[in-house]
Amino acid sequence: MREATNCRIGFCYTANDSNYVFEDALSLKLVGAEIITPNTKTPDFDLELQPGSDHIVLFRQIDPQCSFGISNQTVMRHRLPDEFVEEAKK
Repeated sequence: MREATNCRIGFCYTANDSNYVFEDALSLKLVGAEIITPNTKTPDFDLELQPGSDHIVLFRQIDPQCSFGISNQTVMRHRLPDEFVEEAKK
């Protein structure tokens, strides 16, 4: 059983404040840590963020000697022609 004083949490927060859908490819390099959320079996995963949405990845230290690295690549999806028409109608 782990003591509560040994529990350290880290996070990676992404927010999409644009009018476009973002595709975010995350890669976590964790040593002595584990992903809490999202529920994934792999440290490499893709997220799709709708306009106005956000996402958080939580990880926790499970070993006294812990290190981590985070890399991401965000790709903005351009609007489709019908999205321009809908925006112009507003």
